[in-house]
Amino acid sequence: MVHRSIQTIFALTLVVAGAAGQDTPRKSPPLHVAPSRLRAHVGDNFNADVTISGGTKPYSIADPGKFPKLSGLSVGIDGENTLHVYGTCDLANVTDFLNVVDHSGEQVKQVSFLCDAEPATEYKSFLGIQQSQPASSDRTWKMASNLGVSLRVRDSVRFVLDLDATSVPQQVDFKVSQVPAQASSLVKNMNVNQAVQSLNLLAGLEFPSIVPRAVLAVKPILLGGFSTPLSPQEAVKVYDANPQALQALGINTTQPYLALTTPDRSRFYAQYYAGVRLKTFDFFKGAASGSNYPAYVDITPGMNSAVTGGQLRRFVSRVSGYVPIPGTPFSVVGSAYLALQKNQNSTPVFLTPDPSISLPNPNAYIYSKAENRDFYQIGIAMDLVTIIKKVPSVMKAIQ
Repeated sequence: MVHRSIQTIFALTLVVAGAAGQDTPRKSPPLHVAPSRLRAHVGDNFNADVTISGGTKPYSIADPGKFPKLSGLSVGIDGENTLHVYGTCDLANVTDFLNVVDHSGEQVKQVSFLCDAEPATEYKSFLGIQQSQPASSDRTWKMASNLGVSLRVRDSVRFVLDLDATSVPQQVDFKVSQVPAQASSLVKNMNVNQAVQSLNLLAGLEFPSIVPRAVLAVKPILLGGFSTPLSPQEAVKVYDANPQALQALGINTTQPYLALTTPDRSRFYAQYYAGVRLKTFDFFKGAASGSNYPAYVDITPGMNSAVTGGQLRRFVSRVSGYVPIPGTPFSVVGSAYLALQKNQNSTPVFLTPDPSISLPNPNAYIYSKAENRDFYQIGIAMDLVTIIKKVPSVMKAIQ
């Protein structure tokens, strides 16, 4: 009896020892995909590989076996550890997902694809003619040029910059249908020192749309910059002084001539804005030009010392837009600056110009006052890249 018990204990000991000596199943390493985020611009042809590692092979794609929203993209497992993604990004501003699964079915990793409506870099450049007019003042026509760029700096946040240059006022008396030919003539006959009279620079940040997955984006925007004041020597005009005009302007002088000009400033005009940019993704993208900037309209309250008497006081509303014309290298550009304050009426002053008088002149009284008026600019422009490409033929035509 004792002998049988010893045998039983010995057998149990061997079984336990044998079980302890067996190999325990090893846990698979974590499943990993790289890159896990893919991105392309809408309409672009896309071709990329995602490397799969870890887990247990073979790998597969979970149902429905593709990106469910972006039907233009195809996917497949290429070899043992590569997910191949190719095709066309066909829906603007859409993020889609698919799941990669290992053989055990226990580990799953997600791959995302953003079909972005905006390219990483947007750019525009144009040369055109624009009309500008402060409230209750004479309108002028000037040659205008622009360089603009929008760069994606992080996710959907973009850095934007616009530089505008305007020439001295031009004599314009031709029809709308003659704008392309006459604009070339104006450029040809313009003196170099008249090409740029003032500059306007705006730069800032454009944030993701608050209306996602829409053809029209509503994007918060912060802008700041400056504009250069006109030189008093360039802006001066001499008139015959008359008692009524002098009284209306509050001037007490016996000098027979009155020289009106802008103040001699030591600082640029500063400007700051915060508002929204209404930006298209699909409309007006067919412009036959070297620019890829979409159409937009900015609605941005802020401050602009050029509108409020040379000082940053009172709020100003800025409305500015750029609309490329489909199928052409032309675009419509414009802006308006409106001071948010009560209108002030004053007695109009009528003066007779006297171009025969030059300054300095002891018989001329110099009067300067900063502008405190709303103003607008609107014009039509031609893509600068297109102009450069056609320089030989254009120069031959206008010679």
